[in-house]
Amino acid sequence: MTLTYNENDREHFGIVQTLGHLLGRIDAGVVHRNDQSHSYYKGIELLKLYPGSKGRGQYFLKADCTGAGQTAHGRSRNRVVVKMGQDNRPVAGEGWFWRHDDRVLKLGPNFFQRAAVPRAFMAKLLDKTAA
Repeated sequence: MTLTYNENDREHFGIVQTLGHLLGRIDAGVVHRNDQSHSYYKGIELLKLYPGSKGRGQYFLKADCTGAGQTAHGRSRNRVVVKMGQDNRPVAGEGWFWRHDDRVLKLGPNFFQRAAVPRAFMAKLLDKTAA
């Protein structure tokens, strides 16, 4: 199922912000497959619902997203997941929202369009702090 962006839904706004920040951190080289932030995601649940979503040499990165549902330690149980290509860059338009109730929804293209601003902001912010 594809999730279509609704600008009146606060949860969708949170997804866009998280998606943009994750992509910006990837662009800046802060988040990658081997970092210590636990961002690597094997994709077991996602691949059950979307078989064939991961090709040879591709993998997934994830980030916690605001919303309902928390673990016993107060960590969000919502995740934004993006597909990474063999070149270690995000695959354009390939992302999912993994909800606390274990529903996995493919993000529509409008999420990526909306995430362009927070993505650019985060990449620029991290680029300045690295200098």
